[in-house]
Amino acid sequence: MSLVDALFDLEKQSWKASHTADADFYRQHFADHVLTVLPARGRPSGVFGKDTLVRGVAAFKPFVFYRLEEPQVVELSAVLTYRATAHVEGEESPYSVQIGSVYVSQEGVWRLAFHQQTTVDSPKPLDNSDLAG
Repeated sequence: MSLVDALFDLEKQSWKASHTADADFYRQHFADHVLTVLPARGRPSGVFGKDTLVRGVAAFKPFVFYRLEEPQVVELSAVLTYRATAHVEGEESPYSVQIGSVYVSQEGVWRLAFHQQTTVDSPKPLDNSDLAG
């Protein structure tokens, strides 16, 4: 399995853990010094460390759906970026975010060290008036 596939699989598992309030996943797969930056959208917003996430995941509302797309990795420690679209239960409409995650290898296991979600507007489709010419 390629590094991008392995890390994207971890991200998918993380989203599932968030959806199902699986604190054990956070405890096992997040580095001790992890920081996550989360937007509001029906969930707590701000910068959170591992202990806060493990304690607080039970309060997260489940997603109606989520889709993760366009993974990319830069191998430093490992930086993964992708776009996600999700719909939180009780919210009127879905939202899209651009995501950046930094992983570090500790004792042969990839662990999340930093995670940020930035809300993005869905781009409108191009039409002929958008073309340079």
